[in-house]
Amino acid sequence: HEAAENMSWHMYVQQVTTFIRHLTKAFPDDSFPIWLFTTTESPVGTTKCTQGKRPLPRTSNHPCNLALKLMFENQANFPERVRLLDNTDLSLPQLGENKEATRMVIAHRIFVFVGKQVEEWRRSGQVGMISGLKRGDKMEPNFKLMPYEDWDQP
Repeated sequence: HEAAENMSWHMYVQQVTTFIRHLTKAFPDDSFPIWLFTTTESPVGTTKCTQGKRPLPRTSNHPCNLALKLMFENQANFPERVRLLDNTDLSLPQLGENKEATRMVIAHRIFVFVGKQVEEWRRSGQVGMISGLKRGDKMEPNFKLMPYEDWDQP
Protein backbone atom coordinates (compact mmCIF):
# COMPACT_ATOMS: atom_id res chain seq x y z
CA HIS A 1 0.00 0.00 0.00
CA GLU A 2 0.99 3.60 -0.46
CA ALA A 3 2.95 5.34 2.27
CA ALA A 4 1.00 7.62 4.60
CA GLU A 5 3.26 10.55 3.71
CA ASN A 6 5.23 11.50 0.62
CA MET A 7 8.40 9.47 0.34
CA SER A 8 11.36 9.89 -1.95
CA TRP A 9 12.57 6.98 -4.03
CA HIS A 10 15.86 7.06 -2.13
CA MET A 11 14.04 6.94 1.23
CA TYR A 12 11.93 4.01 0.02
CA VAL A 13 15.08 2.04 -0.92
CA GLN A 14 16.61 2.82 2.48
CA GLN A 15 13.49 1.70 4.35
CA VAL A 16 13.12 -1.54 2.37
CA THR A 17 16.81 -2.33 2.94
CA THR A 18 16.42 -1.69 6.69
CA PHE A 19 13.27 -3.82 6.80
CA ILE A 20 15.07 -6.72 5.09
CA ARG A 21 17.95 -6.41 7.58
CA HIS A 22 15.43 -6.60 10.46
CA LEU A 23 13.75 -9.67 8.94
CA THR A 24 17.07 -11.51 8.55
CA LYS A 25 17.93 -10.72 12.18
CA ALA A 26 14.49 -11.72 13.46
CA PHE A 27 14.59 -14.99 11.46
CA PRO A 28 18.27 -15.96 11.47
CA ASP A 29 17.75 -19.49 10.09
CA ASP A 30 19.26 -19.46 6.59
CA SER A 31 16.77 -22.10 5.42
CA PHE A 32 13.88 -19.69 6.15
CA PRO A 33 13.01 -17.85 2.90
CA ILE A 34 12.02 -14.18 2.90
CA TRP A 35 9.88 -12.93 0.02
CA LEU A 36 9.07 -9.34 -0.88
CA PHE A 37 6.27 -8.65 -3.34
CA THR A 38 5.97 -5.89 -5.89
CA THR A 39 3.08 -3.55 -5.23
CA THR A 40 -0.18 -4.01 -7.09
CA GLU A 41 -1.15 -0.36 -6.61
CA SER A 42 -1.90 1.54 -9.77
CA PRO A 43 1.21 3.29 -11.11
CA VAL A 44 -1.03 6.00 -12.53
CA GLY A 45 -2.74 6.71 -9.22
CA THR A 46 0.29 6.91 -6.97
CA THR A 47 0.72 10.28 -5.30
CA LYS A 48 3.10 9.53 -2.44
CA CYS A 49 6.30 8.72 -4.34
CA THR A 50 8.42 11.81 -4.95
CA GLN A 51 11.70 12.90 -6.44
CA GLY A 52 12.81 15.54 -3.99
CA LYS A 53 9.77 17.82 -3.72
CA ARG A 54 8.50 16.97 -7.22
CA PRO A 55 6.28 13.95 -7.88
CA LEU A 56 7.87 11.26 -10.01
CA PRO A 57 6.82 11.26 -13.66
CA ARG A 58 3.73 9.16 -14.43
CA THR A 59 4.55 5.91 -16.21
CA SER A 60 3.03 2.44 -16.49
CA ASN A 61 5.65 1.25 -13.94
CA HIS A 62 5.00 1.95 -10.27
CA PRO A 63 8.04 3.78 -8.84
CA CYS A 64 8.22 1.39 -5.87
CA ASN A 65 8.38 -1.58 -8.24
CA LEU A 66 11.15 0.07 -10.24
CA ALA A 67 13.09 0.56 -7.01
CA LEU A 68 12.54 -3.05 -5.91
CA LYS A 69 13.62 -4.43 -9.28
CA LEU A 70 16.80 -2.34 -9.22
CA MET A 71 17.53 -3.47 -5.65
CA PHE A 72 17.15 -7.13 -6.62
CA GLU A 73 18.95 -6.81 -9.95
CA ASN A 74 22.17 -7.52 -8.09
CA GLN A 75 21.33 -10.40 -5.71
CA ALA A 76 24.59 -9.68 -3.86
CA ASN A 77 22.70 -6.84 -2.14
CA PHE A 78 20.84 -9.38 0.02
CA PRO A 79 21.27 -12.91 1.37
CA GLU A 80 20.27 -15.60 -1.13
CA ARG A 81 17.12 -16.45 0.84
CA VAL A 82 15.70 -12.94 0.28
CA ARG A 83 13.78 -12.90 -2.98
CA LEU A 84 11.40 -10.71 -4.94
CA LEU A 85 8.05 -11.99 -6.19
CA ASP A 86 7.44 -9.81 -9.23
CA ASN A 87 3.71 -9.51 -9.88
CA THR A 88 3.91 -6.60 -12.30
CA ASP A 89 2.77 -8.90 -15.12
CA LEU A 90 -0.59 -8.94 -13.31
CA SER A 91 -0.79 -5.37 -12.09
CA LEU A 92 0.66 -3.39 -15.01
CA PRO A 93 -2.08 -4.12 -17.53
CA GLN A 94 -4.81 -3.55 -14.96
CA LEU A 95 -3.67 -0.15 -13.69
CA GLY A 96 -5.45 -0.87 -10.42
CA GLU A 97 -8.48 -2.68 -11.85
CA ASN A 98 -9.62 -6.24 -11.06
CA LYS A 99 -7.78 -6.32 -7.74
CA GLU A 100 -9.67 -9.39 -6.52
CA ALA A 101 -8.60 -11.49 -9.52
CA THR A 102 -5.02 -10.20 -9.14
CA ARG A 103 -4.98 -11.23 -5.47
CA MET A 104 -6.23 -14.72 -6.35
CA VAL A 105 -3.42 -15.25 -8.87
CA ILE A 106 -0.84 -13.97 -6.36
CA ALA A 107 -2.26 -16.33 -3.72
CA HIS A 108 -1.89 -19.22 -6.17
CA ARG A 109 1.74 -18.24 -6.86
CA ILE A 110 2.42 -18.16 -3.11
CA PHE A 111 0.83 -21.61 -2.75
CA VAL A 112 3.15 -22.96 -5.46
CA PHE A 113 6.40 -21.56 -4.07
CA VAL A 114 5.53 -22.55 -0.48
CA GLY A 115 4.90 -26.08 -1.76
CA LYS A 116 8.26 -26.08 -3.57
CA GLN A 117 10.01 -24.84 -0.41
CA VAL A 118 8.44 -27.58 1.70
CA GLU A 119 9.46 -30.13 -0.96
CA GLU A 120 13.05 -28.82 -0.79
CA TRP A 121 13.05 -29.07 3.03
CA ARG A 122 11.73 -32.64 2.87
CA ARG A 123 14.33 -33.65 0.26
CA SER A 124 17.10 -32.33 2.53
CA GLY A 125 15.72 -34.32 5.48
CA GLN A 126 14.18 -31.34 7.29
CA VAL A 127 10.80 -32.00 8.95
CA GLY A 128 8.85 -29.76 11.32
CA MET A 129 7.37 -31.62 14.27
CA ILE A 130 5.47 -30.60 17.39
CA SER A 131 8.56 -31.24 19.50
CA GLY A 132 10.88 -29.29 17.21
CA LEU A 133 12.66 -29.33 13.88
CA LYS A 134 14.29 -32.50 12.62
CA ARG A 135 17.20 -31.92 10.22
CA GLY A 136 18.45 -35.28 9.01
CA ASP A 137 18.87 -37.31 12.19
CA LYS A 138 19.33 -34.29 14.50
CA MET A 139 16.37 -32.89 16.47
CA GLU A 140 16.41 -29.17 17.28
CA PRO A 141 13.99 -27.93 19.95
CA ASN A 142 11.45 -25.29 18.98
CA PHE A 143 12.62 -21.71 19.32
CA LYS A 144 11.33 -19.88 22.33
CA LEU A 145 8.98 -17.20 21.04
CA MET A 146 10.40 -13.82 21.89
CA PRO A 147 9.42 -10.38 20.62
CA TYR A 148 11.84 -8.75 18.19
CA GLU A 149 13.22 -5.72 20.00
CA ASP A 150 15.59 -4.08 17.48
CA TRP A 151 13.05 -2.15 15.36
CA ASP A 152 14.64 1.14 16.40
CA GLN A 153 18.06 0.07 15.07
CA PRO A 154 18.94 1.11 11.50
